[in-house]
Order: sequence, then C-alpha cells, then structure tokens
Amino acid sequence: MSDNLSEYSEFITNVHSLYARYEDTWDLSYRSFVGSEEYKQGRYLKMFQSDQQTASEVISTYTQDEFGNTTGKYKSRVNTGFNRGDALSGNDEGGSYYNEKIQNVSFYNYVKLIVNEYNAILFKNPAHRLLPETDQMEFFTQNVDGRGNSLPEFFSEVDVLVSVFGVAWLSCVKPSGADTPRFNIHKPLDVVNWEFGFDINGDQVLRKLVIKVAEDDNQTVFRYFTPETIETVFVSQDDDYLPPELEGLFQEDEGIFRVVQENELGYIPVFPIYQGIQTFPGVGSSPLLDASIIQREIYNLNSEIYSSVNYSIHPTLIVDQETDELNNGEISAEAGGIIRVNSGLQGEQAFTYEFRQPNTDPITEIRELIDNKIDKMLETCMIRSDDLIKASSSAAMVEVLDTKLQAFVRKKAIQMENAEKRAFDIYHDWTGESNNVEISYNRQYNNRAMEHELKELNMLMDLNDRLNVGVEAQELEVYDTQEQAEGIAEAMGGSGSHEHTADDGTVKYMPFTTHDEYTELMGASAPATDLRDKLRDRLEQLMTQSSTSNSL
Repeated sequence: MSDNLSEYSEFITNVHSLYARYEDTWDLSYRSFVGSEEYKQGRYLKMFQSDQQTASEVISTYTQDEFGNTTGKYKSRVNTGFNRGDALSGNDEGGSYYNEKIQNVSFYNYVKLIVNEYNAILFKNPAHRLLPETDQMEFFTQNVDGRGNSLPEFFSEVDVLVSVFGVAWLSCVKPSGADTPRFNIHKPLDVVNWEFGFDINGDQVLRKLVIKVAEDDNQTVFRYFTPETIETVFVSQDDDYLPPELEGLFQEDEGIFRVVQENELGYIPVFPIYQGIQTFPGVGSSPLLDASIIQREIYNLNSEIYSSVNYSIHPTLIVDQETDELNNGEISAEAGGIIRVNSGLQGEQAFTYEFRQPNTDPITEIRELIDNKIDKMLETCMIRSDDLIKASSSAAMVEVLDTKLQAFVRKKAIQMENAEKRAFDIYHDWTGESNNVEISYNRQYNNRAMEHELKELNMLMDLNDRLNVGVEAQELEVYDTQEQAEGIAEAMGGSGSHEHTADDGTVKYMPFTTHDEYTELMGASAPATDLRDKLRDRLEQLMTQSSTSNSL
C-alpha cells in the first residue's frame, strides 16, 4: 500500500480533531432536543454508589420465602453483587436502582420548546421567494431532498438543526445519471472530517469533506468530496466480510471499496450554515448548547427529588425489639399496617414505638433551585418566562429580552436567506440555468420589530428619492447601528457594512463592506429602479404579515 493510499484511507476513517472535541456536546444538544428514549439512553443522571448497589425491585417491596410466604418488608436492600456495568445495562433481576431512575425520573424538554419557538417566529409567515417559473423548478420545489420535503419544509428543518447544533451542513448534489440535483442537510455529528484551505484571493475554501451517510454492524458508508470527485466509500467492519452489494466495486484498500463520480463543478457543493459566529471552521455557537447543559442539571435535580421521595420522605417507624419479634418482623408504617403489642396487668402499654417524620426542607430548596435554573435557561435563550411576564418589576428585563430576541431573529433570517441563495447558486451551477432567485425571510417578532422595519423602510424610501434626483454618495447619511447599514446594503442587492468615524469621534456605519463598493453603486443610475421594486415587494409582505407574541 502506497503512502498516498494510506493518507486517503486515514482521512476517511479518522475524525477531525474538532469533531472529537465537540462530539459529546453535539450529542447532548441533539438528545436534549429529541428527548424521550434518546435522552434516557444518554445516561445523563449522576450515579451514586448506592444506586449501583441497590436492586430496584426491592425498594419498598415485600420479600418472600421459597414457599411464597411473605417474610418481611424492607425499604431497601443492598446487593453487593451489582457493579457499574450491571447498573447501566439493567441486567440481573430487574436492574439496579440507577436503572429505575433512568426509567422514571421526569424529563421536561425545555430545549425543544425553545427551538420550536425560534422556528415558529421565523416561519410564522412564508418566506417571499421569486423563482424561475419553469416546470423543472416547480417539480424540484415540491421535493427538494428526495424525501418528499418541499422547499419551505426543508429549510424549516435546516433552521432547527442550525439552532440545535450552532452549525449544520447543506449539500447540493446531482447523482450520476439524474436530471435534477438534490438538497440535503447534514448534522455535524455526521460530518466527521474536513479540510479548509485558502484560494489565491485569500478566501477560505473547502478542500476535502467526509460525511457519514449510513452505518450498520457490517459496514459504514461515507460520502467523500473533493473538487475533482464525489465518492461513495464503503468501509467494512470485518475485513473477512464482503457485503453482496460491494462485489465488483473498486477496492481502494483492505476493507475499503468506493464508487467514484466526477465532480463537474470543480468545487465541493457543500457548505456550513452557522447560527451565529463561526467558532472554528466547521464549528458554530448557539444559546441552545448552554441551554442543554442547564436542562441536564434540572434533570439531575429532579432525580434528587425522586430519590428523596423513595428513600426518606415517608415517616420511619421506631420500635423496640420485643414489639418487632411479637409481630414476626412484619411491622409496617404504611396505611393498613397493624402493630400488635401486649398490655400490662393494669392495661398499660408494655412496649413503646414512635414515628419519625423526615425533614422535607431539602426538597423545597431543590424545587426553588429548579425554578431559578429554568428562568436562567429561558433568559439565556432570550425567551420570556410566564413569571417574568407577570412581574411588573421585570418590565425592563422584558424589554431587554425583546430587543435581543428581535436582533437574534433578524440575524437568523439573514443567515437563512444567504444559505438558501447559496444553495440555489450551486443548484444552477449543476443545471446550467440562469440564477434569477430572490429570497426574503420574515423578520417580524412583535409590534416593536414591525416598527423597526417600517423605520428602516422609511430610510430606504428617502435613499430612493436621493438616488432619483442624482445626489452624490458622500451626501448620503450614515447610520447609527451596524444593523441599519446592513439592512440598507441588503435592500440594494449587497451585504455587509463598514465603519465611518464622524467629526465628533463617534462611530457611524455605512452600507456594504467597503466604501469603494458603496460609492460605486451610489453613482450608478440602475439601482434606483431595483430599489423601488424591492421596497414595493417588502411593503406588500408587511401588509400581509402580522406580529407574533413570544411566550412559552
């Protein structure tokens, strides 16, 4: 095997260092969103020594002798035969108390509620799309991924995954022999290895990419992308096992088979979509990553309450030895239990017993801690809690959360627009058709957001008037916020903003990433017409949209 072949095999079968670093975090976030059995299988509950030593079936149960007679009742019985492996697996006589907790401790999925809230705001009103009116495009938009998802449904799923992980990867590939490309979205857990580089202009470009598309006990299937080829690679789990579908395929290495398709585009038709900033190439950030950690803490606090109720919340009966022997060791503190005692000659009580009530203060404190963590989690994700809404003293906090969420939703909308436009750029590179696609997502969070956009539209109309009368670029106003300048640039068919320091030393913002780009466009006559059309389209959108409240 040559050195090059060894490098090929290692890149496909190994994982990126950042993947190894973030895999557990991504897995926690995904399980936190999915919930149910997937979350339980994550085994996120703390394990104490008593959890693995105590058999679950003897907690508050009767024991019987070989003849089926009840011989005693115990709250718990330590079984030293249990180990951590037994506790986790649930093997051996019904499993351990830890396994019982896994099955019964309440799990409240706040992460899913928050993700759905984000998604509902963004997709409350349909995105405004101008697409080529062709039969091919109509067919494609009804099933963009080959799984039956329409264009809006697909990008709704994209938004969910980006919110959960902070990053997701979108691919647009035309299978060999097919007429139409397909969109596909990939979780970062499936994108196992990648390599970025830089082109001659200094722009970051993707050079290699490996996506895991399927896996079973016998083999793992990868999609391997380079600018030259798109390969389907089969890696056998057992070198002696050859699945029937691999017979006759080109064998690249021992246990590695591949099908090679020429990449007509000359670049990799896959790109990452980030929630916020790019933490590292291939890694993004999201408030949901922090929320999933807080949700895990809440889950463990609920476990503490569950254990407290099982072990210590019930009153404890204290009796002397003679009373216990008189009742054959079957004394019970539960409803219906009978304690028999002998009376003295004068009728006095011969034996003593008492109930000891446990202290429930710790449970109350745990519940207060849970409530505080829920509030912090919602605050982290810029979501109003009911208590926050009801508290008049929190009006300022509500205002802060609304402002943050408004900016957050607006940024999500812009990112989704850019992602969809980029996906269609790749689509039209495959088909060779002209790319006449315009996309605008809903930015409306509440009435305040509506007012903000109307103010922005007013500035755009003023700009349009200035263009029509031929005002020079340097006479145009600068803007107080980066968001305003970027909104103007986007409405004019561009993006970005750049800073401008005023005479008084304050920092102002102007549309487009460079001043040269700005002045060049302002000097042209054509943008005025384009801008009028964009203004008209956006106003029509606003007239058909309504605001949405924000409360779980």
